[in-house]
Amino acid sequence: MHSYLLRRCFSLEKYLTRLDAPQVPPYEPAAMAQGLTAQLAQFLFPLLVELDGLLDKRLVRTFLQTIAVILTFRDLANGLLLSE
Repeated sequence: MHSYLLRRCFSLEKYLTRLDAPQVPPYEPAAMAQGLTAQLAQFLFPLLVELDGLLDKRLVRTFLQTIAVILTFRDLANGLLLSE
């Protein structure tokens, strides 16, 4: 009886979690990245059209890529790299 109470009081079983399904995203990372880039380009499309009329296409493409990088690396550690 005493050992049962000890096991019952100090049992960690109630804190264990079962993993029923693997914690893997249901999408391919490359496809997700490509989709997000397309959504960003769609969101910035009106601005990109205006810039395309004023600037060289290479500068407009660089602008879009720079915005994507800023959104990707928005933490403080990588922000220093972008500002150099």
